[in-house]
Amino acid sequence: MHCPHCHSMATTERSDRTAHGYRRFRCWEGGRQFNERTGSALNRRQIPTDIVFLSVLWRLRLKPSLRNSAEILLLRGLVFSHEAVREWESKIAPCSPMPCASVVGARSAGVDTWTRPT
Repeated sequence: MHCPHCHSMATTERSDRTAHGYRRFRCWEGGRQFNERTGSALNRRQIPTDIVFLSVLWRLRLKPSLRNSAEILLLRGLVFSHEAVREWESKIAPCSPMPCASVVGARSAGVDTWTRPT
């Protein structure tokens, strides 16, 4: 894995993991430590990646309200506010290859292909 700080390939995987189970690395050129989430949209999130992506997937595909999304997570035993769901969507959805609601509406109007919105 390359170092997200200096882009060096001189890195080694450490034997320990983060508190959430993510792999840790050390850059030998820059002397910095990082994990597999460093530099991503999910950096510093204390929630498992699959929970965040599942919530954003539901928002993009099923289009429930923010409060309904938080309630769906609550039914699965996960307690999050609707603001947390909104924050995840604002960080993850621009990076997602999933079409957004406006593009899906254009598709139903007769457009066969879609491009990622900018």
